[in-house]
Amino acid sequence: MSVSIDNARGEAAALLSVPPLRARVTLVSGGTTVFSGRVQSVALAEVAVLILEI
Repeated sequence: MSVSIDNARGEAAALLSVPPLRARVTLVSGGTTVFSGRVQSVALAEVAVLILEI
């Protein structure tokens, strides 16, 4: 799964400067868990992209 985060002001880059590879992630929408897995990779540009895996 790919997740994109606006990084126009560099805020995501500051938070992800040391990529949290293999960190556990849970995506929640409207109080419902829609994904649970780990961070596989991080790409930082104007849009930060995190690749997540189960």
